[in-house]
Amino acid sequence: MIKINFYLDGFQIEGHALYADSGSDIVCSAVSGISLGSINWFDKICKILFLEIDESKPIIKIKVELNKSSELGLALVETQLMQISESYKKYVSFKKYKKNVEA
Repeated sequence: MIKINFYLDGFQIEGHALYADSGSDIVCSAVSGISLGSINWFDKICKILFLEIDESKPIIKIKVELNKSSELGLALVETQLMQISESYKKYVSFKKYKKNVEA
């Protein structure tokens, strides 16, 4: 299962969906595309305070400096990832916290 933890200033994603075989897993692909695309966007728009990407665990963790642009970007990413978790509850969990990412 993919576990998504969303915070005021970033997010953490870990695990595999196990929806299908590696290379054919549309749930993993969707979550990866959204998260990695957002990291590229944040890198251009705001200051990334912490970033960890480790494919061996697997884990993605990002903390950004908050400003109007980064808050808008986080809201968009949150909506996209929450939609995937609602559509694939057996494969993705989503939790939102009212605190900052612990780096």
